[in-house]
Amino acid sequence: MLSCIHVKKSKGEVLIQDHLDGIPENSDIPLIINISGSQIVQKRFESSEEALSFVENLNPNEFIIQKNQIDGGHNIELAFVRRHVFQTLSNKRVFEHKNLIGISLGGFSMSLIPVEAFDKNKSFQAGAYMVNYDEGHLNSEFNTSKSKNDDSTYFYDEEISANELLCFINAILFFNGDSQYLSQMDGSKDQYEELIYKKNTIQIGKFALIALFIMAILNFIVFSTFEYKKQDLEQKYESILPVIEKNKILSENIKILQNDLDKFQLNQVIEIAPANDQIISAMPDQIILNTLEFFPLAEKEGIKSLAIRKNSIQVIGNTPGPKYLELWIEKLNAFEWIEQVYLESYEQKPRNKLSEFLITIEL
Repeated sequence: MLSCIHVKKSKGEVLIQDHLDGIPENSDIPLIINISGSQIVQKRFESSEEALSFVENLNPNEFIIQKNQIDGGHNIELAFVRRHVFQTLSNKRVFEHKNLIGISLGGFSMSLIPVEAFDKNKSFQAGAYMVNYDEGHLNSEFNTSKSKNDDSTYFYDEEISANELLCFINAILFFNGDSQYLSQMDGSKDQYEELIYKKNTIQIGKFALIALFIMAILNFIVFSTFEYKKQDLEQKYESILPVIEKNKILSENIKILQNDLDKFQLNQVIEIAPANDQIISAMPDQIILNTLEFFPLAEKEGIKSLAIRKNSIQVIGNTPGPKYLELWIEKLNAFEWIEQVYLESYEQKPRNKLSEFLITIEL
């Protein structure tokens, strides 16, 4: 009779996911097989030496042996079957399953589970075996009547089908790393280690591909983001480039103007502007002022040049007589900030007409 369950470990707890009618051929789930039957002999020894002595009397060409260490290795359990019987079983397709990781013989796998997991008050059925207690140990004996489909027992206070108990126990041992399989005594290749290596390699490969794919996506996103920002900045730069060029031109013009100001000292006009009020306030009422020019251009041979007469003020006006002009010059020379007043020209007009004059004030 075939019993098959799909078991999963979730949050530290081993749970039965599904009850299967057969073994899925294309599944990637690790497969453990437990073989039960009347031709599988089980025997317990109190020491490794006793077990070794027993094994030495068996012909390895005739028997296949599985060894379980229990009670911390102090006791040994052996399960063995004639090789031709096992080879007859091995001809079935299930033994060629790609994810087969171990084969367990008989019901000795229950000895690797703490006795507290079972109900000590009664014997119970586990697949083809009747299990009972003997001096604190579980003893399983092949039961020719076998279990019925509706038989059940309690395992860690949970009710479970008797036909599925050995399957569930082997799954728990697998998840806990306590499994002891036939391949470990038969000398054949350790399929469990090979499968774990393959699955780990495949898993690492998958993670590596996923990581590379994620990195490629991230690189694409980052590159696209930077490219977009680059294009946006280029467009903004192109849009403000004329402004930048104009700013450069204005900056150059400002420098030129500043140089001109420094050269001609026009920036000093603000400093002597108050002098304008004092000059006019000292002027007699009879004089008519035509021009009052600060920093006039110098003249060379009658032609005005770009050279500026520093600290000079030129005044042109009309007066009814020289006495008014003399009075004004006297008052101007009295100001401390004026160094000297010069009469540059005086044009006498006929009587009843105003004379024209030009004076220079040196600061």
